[in-house]
Amino acid sequence: MEEKELYIIEKVGELFKKYGIKSVSMDDIAQQLSISKKTLYQYFKDKADLVTKVVNSHNCDKDQKFLDIENSNMNAIDALIEVSKHVIEMLKSINPPILYDLRKYYPELTKELIVNRKEHVHNNIKNNLLKGISEGLYREEINPDVISTIYIKRMDDIMFEDEMQQLNIPQHELFTQLFIYHLRGIVSNKGLKYFENKIKNETLI
Repeated sequence: MEEKELYIIEKVGELFKKYGIKSVSMDDIAQQLSISKKTLYQYFKDKADLVTKVVNSHNCDKDQKFLDIENSNMNAIDALIEVSKHVIEMLKSINPPILYDLRKYYPELTKELIVNRKEHVHNNIKNNLLKGISEGLYREEINPDVISTIYIKRMDDIMFEDEMQQLNIPQHELFTQLFIYHLRGIVSNKGLKYFENKIKNETLI
């Protein structure tokens, strides 16, 4: 991918986060980036193509951050906290209409996005659970596949369910509570002591 294309994707992603997808036209993008529409269409066949590449780029960046955390020397609880911090910052930066716009105007992309993310998040959560069990920080009797599936379902509710949107509670607040609920439900006595000690000594999320 050319440097110019990467630049456009990055800047358009910022516009989408700020204003939503529907309200940002190709004319707006060309004007904001000080480029011609002809140049824009050299890299993207239409707005749907641009939206797809922006979403994929965002996910690649996020996945790399999560992979770096997973491959670090952090224990399972610290790794889960760091991942949650990134998710919360992402949710804070996204204009809520962006998810509505994706569902309404790009349903196929949204469907593909949900399917791909479910598999990826399931594997990440499962790996974290297995690591925590081996470290004695999570309870031995929990089933990693079941817990991962439940976690994803709750994430789907936060991100995509209309009922959750009607609560008028910011998504990052909902996720924060989900994170605490999830962690307290899986920790062993050793893990609980470690987690509560972290709460006393630092701001977690």
